Amino acid sequence: MTEHYIYSPDLIKNGKMSLSDWLDLMNSTNREKLYPNNCFPSDKFLHEYVSNMKGIKEIDFKKLLRMLLVNSCSYGVDDFNAENYISRGPKEYPNEYYRRLIETGVGYEGITWIIDLLKYSPKTGLSVIDAFTEVHFMNLPDAAINGLYDAQVLIRARYLQNDYSPRTLLELNSREFECLIAKLYSEIGYDVTLTEAIKDGGKDVIALNNTPARKEKLYIECKRYKKNVGVHWARALIGTISNDKITKGVLISPLGFTKGCIKLANENSRIELLGDKELITLLDDNLGKNWFDYIPKYIQEFK
Repeated sequence: MTEHYIYSPDLIKNGKMSLSDWLDLMNSTNREKLYPNNCFPSDKFLHEYVSNMKGIKEIDFKKLLRMLLVNSCSYGVDDFNAENYISRGPKEYPNEYYRRLIETGVGYEGITWIIDLLKYSPKTGLSVIDAFTEVHFMNLPDAAINGLYDAQVLIRARYLQNDYSPRTLLELNSREFECLIAKLYSEIGYDVTLTEAIKDGGKDVIALNNTPARKEKLYIECKRYKKNVGVHWARALIGTISNDKITKGVLISPLGFTKGCIKLANENSRIELLGDKELITLLDDNLGKNWFDYIPKYIQEFK
């Protein structure tokens, strides 16, 4: 990084930049010299900002959000992509990104317009960011991708409500729930692998503990159902861990389990049931009360 840049991660590491300093620079004419200037420079700053969300004015919140979202622009890598595309001779554009890049010189159509959605439908705004990230993931610089995930955290924290009840978990889709559980077990101390969303073979998360005298391998099955999970799921998990010679299976459900499921787990020490208030307590204790807001960052971590 050349000297004329203000490299915020190093300043933060050396205790020379506070969140307030960073926000002042983001709002100043020196923003173009700040790196990165389209995402939070540290998770610490992101957490601090979210923790103080109630005291932040709407106008200031939207101004920062506008900087985190992709604007109509191009990045340095886009110049390389354009030159490489032109050098291979005329052909049909593979997608709209290349058409815009070659014909207008601007690779990305900005999505700052979603700010107008947030008051009425924040979930729609979050879905737009999801779709935009999926389409442009391979071309966007890392800082821009980080900024999109940061923006989602801020939107969730400001516009969506976590009531700290098991029903909060029903607001998540299946993959969000699985990422949340993977993050939980990672924080508890396991080495975690999130399986593919399709054909996971009866295990959504694989968790390893390699501590001497405490070594174990868990298969974790997540059932985000709007009712108690039945005994047949526990039986299926017992079969899977037996076939694969796994230490234990964990069945997780926001709203709990049927009496038959609980009875089977009580009779079989290789099955653990986790749900309802016990699950919420574990999440709060290990991820903090704002875990609901940080779902996008957990997805990013396990992507």
